[in-house]
Amino acid sequence: MKPMKLTETTAFPQSTGWVGEPKYDGYRCLVSITDTSVELISRNGRLLNHAFPEVVSAFEERQTKLSGQLPIVLDGELVCLLNGYASHFPAVQTRSRMSNVHVIEKEMLSRPCQWMAFDILNQPNVPYRERRKQLLSFCKRADIPIVTPLSDVPTLGVVESTSAIQALLTTVKRYNGEGIVLKKQLSPYNQNIRSKDWLKLKHYRFVPVLVTFFDATNGYFHGSVYHQQRELNEVAIFKHGLSPDDAKTLANFFRTKGTAEKNGFRLAPSIVVELACIGLSGGQLREVSFVRFLHHADPDDITMATLFHGLYPLPDIVETTSLDKPLWEQVTKADYLHYLQAVMPFMLPFLYQRALTVIRFPHGTFANERFYQKHIPSYAPAYVKSGWLEDICYILCNNPETLIWLGNQLALELHIPFQTIDSSKPDEIVFDLDPPSQDQFGLAQEAALDMKQIFNRFQLPFFCKTTGGKGLQVHIPLEKQTLTYEETGRFMKFVADFLCQQKPGKYTTERLKKKRRNRLYIDYVQHAYNKTLIAPYSMRETGFAAIPLREDELASPTLSPQQFSLVDVLRRIQQFENPFTGYEQKRVSKERFFKLLDEIGV
Repeated sequence: MKPMKLTETTAFPQSTGWVGEPKYDGYRCLVSITDTSVELISRNGRLLNHAFPEVVSAFEERQTKLSGQLPIVLDGELVCLLNGYASHFPAVQTRSRMSNVHVIEKEMLSRPCQWMAFDILNQPNVPYRERRKQLLSFCKRADIPIVTPLSDVPTLGVVESTSAIQALLTTVKRYNGEGIVLKKQLSPYNQNIRSKDWLKLKHYRFVPVLVTFFDATNGYFHGSVYHQQRELNEVAIFKHGLSPDDAKTLANFFRTKGTAEKNGFRLAPSIVVELACIGLSGGQLREVSFVRFLHHADPDDITMATLFHGLYPLPDIVETTSLDKPLWEQVTKADYLHYLQAVMPFMLPFLYQRALTVIRFPHGTFANERFYQKHIPSYAPAYVKSGWLEDICYILCNNPETLIWLGNQLALELHIPFQTIDSSKPDEIVFDLDPPSQDQFGLAQEAALDMKQIFNRFQLPFFCKTTGGKGLQVHIPLEKQTLTYEETGRFMKFVADFLCQQKPGKYTTERLKKKRRNRLYIDYVQHAYNKTLIAPYSMRETGFAAIPLREDELASPTLSPQQFSLVDVLRRIQQFENPFTGYEQKRVSKERFFKLLDEIGV
């Protein structure tokens, strides 16, 4: 069976009877399931089981409960979800090309992939709306959930569907999604046909680049942006979208004004154009087309920062002000807001339903004025949610627009409690490792690695992040709303005391700085109700961010908190470098934790 194909459109249908689904940036994949087999089949008929074993295993685990429903063929998309509406295509593409079992197993840990269902093909001539009902019925029995923007990421999911297609596109854009698919409710499933009953409406981003090279062998132009130390970084190769006259004029300009090189002509940065694309992969813009010349743009302003501005557009609903205000050295308010939009998929799950404490810097970090804010102000827009806790009506950052609104209020540091607004029990354990000085950051690394050895002994998950300052924080995710602070505190005290006994000259739990005698402070007493910690990916006054670390990074002698400036983090996430991947799936259950307490005798 060959999958039905989509026709691209740039506008919503004028007729009625359409529904919309999020469009994922992944690999189209049919799934054939029988009582004895599961096959992942690409659009070209290639078997993909070897490359996506976690998806195969998830289906195999469900075969027994689907007895009587098989065989069946499903249509869907292999994805690497950033959130419920956005997928990281390069991770899926890279995985599909892998063949080494050990490499694939390692990749599964850092970049797990998923499969999203959107059709069921056993009765292809039945109208889509009936097939949708069949799909939901099948997936309910198979325990495959519908995925929404802030859903926990399941290995198998069902694409959301709605008749509110314009609202869906708006929401998909807010979550950095690729676009939407529009389907006629009465349409049959037409195999291997590019049908106008299924349309794709993409979320194109618009970015400025410098045209720096003309390849005379193929007629393509190369686009670049300025990077650090004013080096040119090539990010695009384009020709599509240029009219024949514009292409000829631009090529002649390069021939007469440029410097001849092998295969073409190079020109000093002077021409700025706007390109449309759907994202960045491997340092290159994807699905690029020319939009227009930007005659009044200053070439010196075309930087990696302006590229990211275009790649991560801000929600239209948020009113922004004073975008050119400097916040840190070489970082403006506009840079910061687009940074928040970029890291939103990684950051929002940790902010959701948490009573937020922010530190606002009304004049940036260059001035002394700053203040803490907990309560929601009277002028907050309707999309900003709130919740009461201890006589304070706190801000809840539950959506992308609230995050950008906070950024526009110059909330540069975002601090969160260990529990959600509706609970008195922690969702995680967090140790704070505070070395005596920034120069002794290596001591925090040593303590974190020592702690990891303990966690390995008890088969506990280990997640570590920088604080944006001089220390590190070590996280253990817990089953939500099951353990008390008293219970978690017993374990934390055991770990801290054990480490201090092992290395009394290096570690201490002494709260008074004057008594620490140049030792690292293992802070576990701050893990308490309504105490706070810095949120992952939050910027700090220092100009550096609180960033999750890989194990090899943590062990590196060259690791430094100063590696994670705003621009550094933006480059990092282009590779879907999020070592907190799997945080939700690795939560420690109450039963397992109590067995641990019994084992250590506390």
